[in-house]
Amino acid sequence: MEWIQQYAKYGWFIAVWLVLSACNGTTPETILYQVQVQSQDSAENIENAQVTIEVNAGGTINYSESTDSNGVAVIAIDNRHAGQQARLEVSANGYQAHTQMISLIEGDSVQQLLQLEPAANSGTPGPGPTPPDPANPVSPTPDPANNAGILQQVQTRGSLRCGVEGSLPGFSLLQDDGTWVGFDVDFCRVIAAAVLGDAQAVEFIPLSTADDERFHAVQDGRVDVLLRNTTWTAERDTNAFELDFGPTTFHDGQGLLVHRNLNITLAEELQGKRICVRRGTTTEANLQRWFDQVGVDVTALPYDDTDQMYTDYEAQLCDAVTSDRSQLAAQQTTMAQPQDHFLLDVVMSREPLGPVFRENDNDWRDVVSWAIFATMYAEETHVSSTNVERLLTSSDTRIKRLLGVEGNIGANLGLDNNFAFEIIRQVGNYEEIYNRNLGSDTPINLPRGPNRAWNTGQGGVLSSPPF
Repeated sequence: MEWIQQYAKYGWFIAVWLVLSACNGTTPETILYQVQVQSQDSAENIENAQVTIEVNAGGTINYSESTDSNGVAVIAIDNRHAGQQARLEVSANGYQAHTQMISLIEGDSVQQLLQLEPAANSGTPGPGPTPPDPANPVSPTPDPANNAGILQQVQTRGSLRCGVEGSLPGFSLLQDDGTWVGFDVDFCRVIAAAVLGDAQAVEFIPLSTADDERFHAVQDGRVDVLLRNTTWTAERDTNAFELDFGPTTFHDGQGLLVHRNLNITLAEELQGKRICVRRGTTTEANLQRWFDQVGVDVTALPYDDTDQMYTDYEAQLCDAVTSDRSQLAAQQTTMAQPQDHFLLDVVMSREPLGPVFRENDNDWRDVVSWAIFATMYAEETHVSSTNVERLLTSSDTRIKRLLGVEGNIGANLGLDNNFAFEIIRQVGNYEEIYNRNLGSDTPINLPRGPNRAWNTGQGGVLSSPPF
């Protein structure tokens, strides 16, 4: 009944908005999202709750409102974000924060009732937290809901929150039908299959490199793991973000994509040229260092927005663009005239890419690591999604331990002993994952190079400790 009363108060706004749009024969320019926030215990409305809808559009855009005395907030979102997923976050003093992914539909009007659970040991909601003393900085205090280890949180929640890039072909891309595809996406599914037995139990959260958003998301627990073309460096492993890194899933290197009509075939020929680069990345630092070493003067044009960077490159506002070679190859396939661009045969740095998660959670580090190792070991031992069920009866001790037929590796990790079997059955081994997303049958057609298994005799460095 109360919800009907709230609709009577705010529904007129939505109704008029829809009628005027229909009369004009146009699609509404905004997507309306109305949220009523209540206490789960008492069903009382919560005033001054913060409701935020976060959209990743190259950079992050936040639409935010506070609830009124009736616990209601109405947020108008630009219709250009239609077709995207967004993150809805609701927080209030004395209550556990609520986060979920929502779909933004063109011209839509949505009403949602959310009930927040009181925070542990909170009692009656009181005043907000005391502001920090700048003279006595302290480490961030984890949310009470996050006191359990990440493994337990994921198993209790029933889904894995995985941070991804979100718009990079071959690695992580949200398709028009709402499905996610890509190399990094598949490794998110690898972890979900290991932990939950269901490779589809993943919430994909697009994250930007701007303002270190991707690392803050790991640090504050918005994501359980980050798989977003992130280079493992000593600086990142030891700095204040308190990050930990898992096995390298992709051995990459920084490269340069140039306009073919410049007739440039060597990086050294870029003297005096403009090069687009993402700001605040290892790529930006490597760019200046590499050209200083070879004695070539170039002008770096830093960007916060990846999409804008490639748009400006295509418009020839810069002569070259630099990033990981895999990303350049992927982006080239999306350009209006892919043949008008040329990936130079130069590797300016070594970029080991892999999963990132919060530091000091050894159980979670072991789970993520051995889930990924399982895909590599499966390729080494010639176990794939096409033969894994038949190989359950194999006499090969290596395969029996991998598939959980022998030993208690899974149980020691807090998982089912057949966790690797589920990974391979549902997602595949490393070779299958690579070929499906980056191989010769894809538009990207990226040679495996160092990402071959070590025992193939083709210069690969990919390897797993034995099971």
